Amino acid sequence: MLLRDELTPQDADVLARADVALLPPLSAPEAEVAARALGRDQLADHLPRIRPDLIGVVAGRQALRWTQLSVTAIEHQLIGPISR
Repeated sequence: MLLRDELTPQDADVLARADVALLPPLSAPEAEVAARALGRDQLADHLPRIRPDLIGVVAGRQALRWTQLSVTAIEHQLIGPISR
């Protein structure tokens, strides 16, 4: 497992070799890196515009699914609202 606070062009190789990538809303430059590395052009358009509670899941560079995060009341109290 590899976590990044920011996605840079230097991360493209690692991302391209990942079995599964979980992608939160990204800036436009970060979304471009992800789209190129994963061979999913639509990510460049969608990731900068998705809501904070959505995550893009790319498995095996083939399947792209969207999932919505749901925070419980206790989690919201402890960590606050979902944000990047």
